[in-house]
Amino acid sequence: QLGNNEAFRVSFKQLGSKVPDQLVALGQAVQLRSLPLDGTIQFRIYVCPAGGGISRRPEEPRICGERRIPVHRLVLRYQASLYHTWVLLESPGLEDSVASVSLGMGSDSGEIFDQAVINGPRQLFQPKACISIIRAADLPGSGKVVWAEDAPKEHRIAHWASLLLSQQQHAVMSAALFLQNGSQGQSQGQGQGQGNGDKQKSQELQEMARAHAEELNELKARLSRAAQAVDDQETEELREEL
Repeated sequence: QLGNNEAFRVSFKQLGSKVPDQLVALGQAVQLRSLPLDGTIQFRIYVCPAGGGISRRPEEPRICGERRIPVHRLVLRYQASLYHTWVLLESPGLEDSVASVSLGMGSDSGEIFDQAVINGPRQLFQPKACISIIRAADLPGSGKVVWAEDAPKEHRIAHWASLLLSQQQHAVMSAALFLQNGSQGQSQGQGQGQGNGDKQKSQELQEMARAHAEELNELKARLSRAAQAVDDQETEELREEL
């Protein structure tokens, strides 16, 4: 929780970089340059004095949590794009501890990040952050990661999967909040009939969440097939020119 005259700040950097964390306000874009495919993005949430400078590191910040994002996973599984996506945070250094314990047992940083995305909207009382990551070339002129209704068709196609993932997450979070409210109502002595109605509604919401997941997987497959078709067409045209 925030104390008096405190504010959240966030930092993004390449893991292993000697550059100190540069803190910015929530909602402000951070540009990372020359990320290697085998690199890792580390972002952290801090609490620091609200009156302090945004761009300089405070003397004694409190770290609320962090998350590591493997660049290869971001590119291959998420098409290098996350749009208003909820991600669970962890204690600093925890992933290193988990990796050391799981050494030789198939521990994978990509799978750890996937689980943070899957559980982001489900674990209501765990620290989490809503983040967006895109290529610098795709950033709108406003400097804010917000897809406009009049965006070019190729832009909508390229980022449709990340938009659908965000919509799916918020549907799951809404269902989780509904179930939480329903369980609290039952604990306060609501009737059995109301409980049965809540159960039916929760099942409907879960079915909707599963449908969204299937739609997302199908869309990713269609995008992959479309990209392959474009590559094949360009290859054939090049052969004809030669």
